[in-house]
Amino acid sequence: MPKQRLEESQIEEIHEILRLLKHMSTKDLLSSADVQTLSGESVLMGLNYLIPHLNDTLLEYPQLCDDFFDVLAIALSVFTNRFAIMSRQYQTVLTESIPFALRHCDPKIVQYALEIITCMAIYHFSHRMSMIVFLCVYIVHILCNFFFFFPFVNDNYRQSNKI
Repeated sequence: MPKQRLEESQIEEIHEILRLLKHMSTKDLLSSADVQTLSGESVLMGLNYLIPHLNDTLLEYPQLCDDFFDVLAIALSVFTNRFAIMSRQYQTVLTESIPFALRHCDPKIVQYALEIITCMAIYHFSHRMSMIVFLCVYIVHILCNFFFFFPFVNDNYRQSNKI
C-alpha cells in the first residue's frame, strides 16, 4: 500500500508541475521578448527535468500522459527557437518521448506527437529556406556586380583615357 501512495503522490506532483509549465506557455503571459525567452527556457528545462521521472508505468495514466504531451506540443510550438538552440543532450531527451506518443492508442496523444513533428519540420524548413534565399540573393548580388558594375567601370575608364 505505501508504494501505491508514493506513486499517487508522485503522479499528483508531476501533474501540478505540468499545469505550471502549461500556464507558463500561455501567450497571455508572454508579453515581452525577455519574458518569452526566460519562460521558454524554463518550460523546456522543466520538461527536460520531468522526462526521466516519467516512465512507461506513469504514462499509462491517461490524464498524466495527456497533460505531458499537451505541454510538450505547446512548448515546442511556442518556443521552437529556444528548443533549436538548446544543447544536443536536452534536445535528445525531449525528442525521445515522441516515438512513445506515436505508438500510443489514444488518437489525441498521437495528434500531439504529430504537432510536435510538424513544428520541428516547419522550423527546420523555414530555417533552411531562409539560408537558401540568403545565398541566392548573395549570389545574384555578386553576379549583378560582376556583369553590370564592371562593364561600366571599364567603359568609364576607357572614355576617361581617350580624353
